[in-house]
Amino acid sequence: MLLYILVSFLAAIVSVFFIRRYFRKHAQSYAEDAPQRFHHGAIPRLGGTGIFLGWLLGLVVALVLDAGLAAKASTLGSVLGIAVLVFVVVAVGTAEDYTQTVTPRWRLFLTAVAAIAAIYWLGLTVPRLDLAWVDSWWVQWPVLGVLLTFLGLIGLTHAFNLIDGYNGLAGTVAVLIGLSYAYVSFKVGDRELLIMSACMVAATVGFLFLNYPRGLIFAGDGGSYFWGFLLALIGILLVQRHAQVSAWYPLLLLIYLIWETVFSTYRKLARGQSPGMADALH
Repeated sequence: MLLYILVSFLAAIVSVFFIRRYFRKHAQSYAEDAPQRFHHGAIPRLGGTGIFLGWLLGLVVALVLDAGLAAKASTLGSVLGIAVLVFVVVAVGTAEDYTQTVTPRWRLFLTAVAAIAAIYWLGLTVPRLDLAWVDSWWVQWPVLGVLLTFLGLIGLTHAFNLIDGYNGLAGTVAVLIGLSYAYVSFKVGDRELLIMSACMVAATVGFLFLNYPRGLIFAGDGGSYFWGFLLALIGILLVQRHAQVSAWYPLLLLIYLIWETVFSTYRKLARGQSPGMADALH
């Protein structure tokens, strides 16, 4: 396990370093008066690509060397499916970071497509709410579990984007959530989710070496979408696979992000603004 963590950590540092070096000129095109711009100078927003590459390389090494992970064909298919889906979401965010032309509506639509694909490909659902008076009829309406899964994937993917403005905030929140997921995955014996969580934490820490406190590179939409989508997937899978994991565990763990999304949506609607409009009032 330590090897996979080390690979993700080092790969993320190297990837983020080269991205910062070779894409710094591209950052000069970012508007100085952007509503969420708190920094000065040309700072690339493509750090999410480096985080994803670090996480992915750690997973690849685990699939090659970890007999327990690659032994089952179902586990291998699940890991590969998650990797592909996360790549699609990261690509959507990175396209916006690089071109600044992908509208919020298109990003929402494309991440929704990825969420639907994840539900179909991985058979995702929230099978219970751990409320006796609700679960008796919840199981009779499986569409409710699928709908809640869809909302969770979409909501958390974009929730991380709301707090991605100050150096280290979104990354540190992702690390704390990932550590909790890794611990619970270890306790329930889910090696697949343990490795995914641990590699995500390691890759994010590698990114934070260049992001915090000086803000030499930002995660951007690509990094925010990576954290949100992957952490939503892991949380849903933990509840779905393991009856001893409370359905309220991911909700309480992610309550800061959920509240930020709900309140920001209310605040913008109350002001007559579109919820997709960026501002600095979070």
